[in-house]
Amino acid sequence: MKKMFIALTALLSITATANAAVLASAPIYGGLNQALAVCYFFNAGATAVNFSNQQLFDQNSNIQESNIKTNCGTLAPFSTCAFFTDIKAKNSSAFACRAVVSATGNIRGSFEIRDAEANVLQNTPLK
Repeated sequence: MKKMFIALTALLSITATANAAVLASAPIYGGLNQALAVCYFFNAGATAVNFSNQQLFDQNSNIQESNIKTNCGTLAPFSTCAFFTDIKAKNSSAFACRAVVSATGNIRGSFEIRDAEANVLQNTPLK
């Protein structure tokens, strides 16, 4: 019985991992005035969605997570969240956004590059 329980637990954990999905942006560049990279999400569904492994990358695949200011965690139905990082020191790089979510069916998102006054310089949808 104990072996059956362990096998069932292992199978369920594989299924849960298999249901996770990635939402990601294309890389975008805001020019020499870029100052902030922001990744936005909206849960349009009726059930909560779990976020994990939220990351912002520069064009050389360097993860910018040490500067991430917020974490989406569990996003409630009909709610929004965002995470962002300061990119003023890297004004010659393009950036991209990525998040692993428990389900993508009702999640929408966008990635923006903004200047120091919060004006949007570039944006792209998450897919």
